[in-house]
Amino acid sequence: TLSSAIAAGLAKNESVLTAYRNARKYLQNAIKYSFNIGKGHGPLNHFHNSLLFPDNTTFVQTLKNYAKKEYSDYVNHEFVNRIADGTLPVDSFRYFLCQDYIYLTHYARVHAICGFKLNNLQEIAAEADIINIIRTETSLHIKYCESWGISLEELEKTKEASANMAYTRFCIEKGISGDILDLKVALFACLIGYGEIGLRIVNDPATKKENNPFYKWAENYAAELYQNSVTTGIAEIEKLAKEYIKPGDTKRINELCEIFRQACRLEANFFSMGLHKLE
Repeated sequence: TLSSAIAAGLAKNESVLTAYRNARKYLQNAIKYSFNIGKGHGPLNHFHNSLLFPDNTTFVQTLKNYAKKEYSDYVNHEFVNRIADGTLPVDSFRYFLCQDYIYLTHYARVHAICGFKLNNLQEIAAEADIINIIRTETSLHIKYCESWGISLEELEKTKEASANMAYTRFCIEKGISGDILDLKVALFACLIGYGEIGLRIVNDPATKKENNPFYKWAENYAAELYQNSVTTGIAEIEKLAKEYIKPGDTKRINELCEIFRQACRLEANFFSMGLHKLE
């Protein structure tokens, strides 16, 4: 199996070293996900990397199908719709911005946990890069808040709302108690949902674009930079699913789908918190 896998890599114009590394990983997973038949070591699972989800969908689509109602409630929340038509109360948006400042701090903490969960130095470095991006994003957020009359002092004095606490601690708990895939799924609702919200608002002819003070917020999530991060995030979570889910392990798939469903509920609660200025 190892020699055949190396030969297949060389046939794809991989270098000898790359072909060997990929073949070794393939063999390790074939052993890891081998079949439990009879006594002793079972046969290798040569199809371990051909993970099939319900109805032959992708892992991402499986998550969204499982949490269809919760995901819809989240991305079509009244807060979002009133961003689009410009009717969101200004005080609600300002409150949301203050809470989002706190969220960004915890978001960085969560990615630090991601780095702790990984063993590959390159992947750990990628999480460190994300934390640096969050730091830059936080600086931009502070400037954006200033345009809404919110000072850094006011941001620092903001009391964390219960909905904010519930969501961020949920992600942290999944990172501590689960593996890297548990944590990435918990974070994924935010990544993919905001990308979809931004695109829909910007591309919807019914959206009020002129004299809408909230439109710039939506544009940021529809921008190429954020959409590229969504594309990268989708590819990453599909890759992790193949690495961390044993083929045919429906119990594990359902556990991950439940994490995504809960995250969608918490995202919707975050919007409700902003809309109604809930403490």
